[in-house]
Amino acid sequence: MPFTDEDFQELIRLIETHPEWRAELRRLLLTDELLALPGQLAALRQETEERFQQLLTALEQLVAQMTSLAEAQRETESRLAALTARVEALAARLEALAARVEELAEAQRETESRLAALTARVEALTERVEALAAAQQQTEARLEALAEAQRETESRLAALTARVETLAARLDALTERVEELAEAQRETESRLAALTARVEALTERVEALAAAQQQTEARLEALAEAQRETESRLAALTRTVQALVIDVGELKGDSLERRYRERAGAYFARLLRRPRLLPEEELEAVLETAVARGLLSEAEAHDVTWADLLVRGRRRDDDAEVVLVVEVSWGVGPHDVEQAAQRAALLSRAGLPALPVVAGKTITPEAARLAQARQVWQVLDGQMVVPPSDSP
Repeated sequence: MPFTDEDFQELIRLIETHPEWRAELRRLLLTDELLALPGQLAALRQETEERFQQLLTALEQLVAQMTSLAEAQRETESRLAALTARVEALAARLEALAARVEELAEAQRETESRLAALTARVEALTERVEALAAAQQQTEARLEALAEAQRETESRLAALTARVETLAARLDALTERVEELAEAQRETESRLAALTARVEALTERVEALAAAQQQTEARLEALAEAQRETESRLAALTRTVQALVIDVGELKGDSLERRYRERAGAYFARLLRRPRLLPEEELEAVLETAVARGLLSEAEAHDVTWADLLVRGRRRDDDAEVVLVVEVSWGVGPHDVEQAAQRAALLSRAGLPALPVVAGKTITPEAARLAQARQVWQVLDGQMVVPPSDSP
């Protein structure tokens, strides 16, 4: 006896009356792989969400490290500015010290010149004293000769004696002057010795400043090297963050595509009745036939297989069977619109009427305008945007 529509309706009524029969009916109708599929999909979704959270945590840590490195860089620049100011101050002090040393050198040359003049005067006085001593000896000889020859000339001798006494007084005065000059010479030598000690101390300080300058230049070079290393590490960190952003974008796109695949009936119910995924075997058969008949090239047929989703159903306005060629992306761009339109056109040429659709969370203004121009449907976060020619 054939199984009629009434029998089918009666079976549905019985299943609704006895919900406990549904599990047994699914066991009989579905394979073990299909029965296990919801659990596997749930586990895969949970794993994807955990990986996404881990990547977000890692990205936040990287942002915190970049903030810390930027703060350390600002502190390094501040310390370098302070160090530069100190080096400039030391350079100014060194220039002033050099000027002072030059003044002392000039004073030293003047002192040496005065000392040379004084030495010449002392030598001249010494020659005069020696000449006076020689004259005194000659006078005494002459006096002795005169005493023996002319005792009657005592008055003249007395006068000569007076002159000799005067000469002796003058000689004493000259001796005093020489002693004063000697004392002044000793004082000058003492002052010269003290000045020499101060110059030597200043020389040592200048050498110490030169050594400190060399150490400062070495530290500046080390700071410059550290700056270059910091910039290199920051560039590597920037590349890592960019790679993470790309990875997160791909994961978000894959997760969204999986969601549209799992809930195709809910997302496309406004456009189609009984929407369902087009089986891969049926798609391969249609494309192979199209290639064999020359309707598509091998490359064009291969391009169709790269569509994110192929959803079959009947249009609600004319009940015509159609296939939705869906390109899914977290942020829909012009390239996604072009791919959906191109692949829908290729599938229509192969013999399956197709409509292009883009789906995602957001869409760029340029992509939205292009979708309107190319008659591409938009599904944005579950909301349908109808192209102008299909608007009611």
